[in-house]
Amino acid sequence: QALEAYLAMDKDQAVVYSELKKALLEKFNVSPETYRQRFRATTTPVAETPSETYIRLRHLYRRWVRPELHTKEEIGEMVILEQFLRVLPYEIRIWVKEREPRTGLAAAKLAQQYRNAHQESRCFQMVKGDRKSPTSGWSAGKSRRHLQASKGDKDTREPKLICYYCQQPGHKATVCPARKAKLMGFCYVPRKEDSTVN
Repeated sequence: QALEAYLAMDKDQAVVYSELKKALLEKFNVSPETYRQRFRATTTPVAETPSETYIRLRHLYRRWVRPELHTKEEIGEMVILEQFLRVLPYEIRIWVKEREPRTGLAAAKLAQQYRNAHQESRCFQMVKGDRKSPTSGWSAGKSRRHLQASKGDKDTREPKLICYYCQQPGHKATVCPARKAKLMGFCYVPRKEDSTVN
């Protein structure tokens, strides 16, 4: 693969180390994002000492963030951008990441563009005469198709309630309509021992 990348370059660029390095990194898909993922997915192997793990993490961090090229504010913005992308819903996250924002603010603007472009007119569900607005937050922008799909998923994930008394779905035994209220009365029935009072 390295040879393919080298042969695909112009002869003038192939002799320049920085250009060759850039082409090889692209060919092998090595980027700051690669190092970020490796940094976040790091585990401690059994044979590795804590010091070795620390050194490996520091190396991955430096390859990801490249602190020698960035200010504190830029590094902070990288962390904010990463966290912002993490909290976005999956579809929006993928769409925003494809546009490669450099800052959290740029990512937020892209997420808003996506939301505006995909948001249908706010529909209200009529349930027994009551209006219910869509859920708040990011999911409010979901299309009707997504809302119906998630509603269908909810039905399959939650177990159906079955009455222990009548074995019918939809209620518990404590409120079962088939269960008749049992009236309990107490009455005193004297025994033979009680009749022989001294």
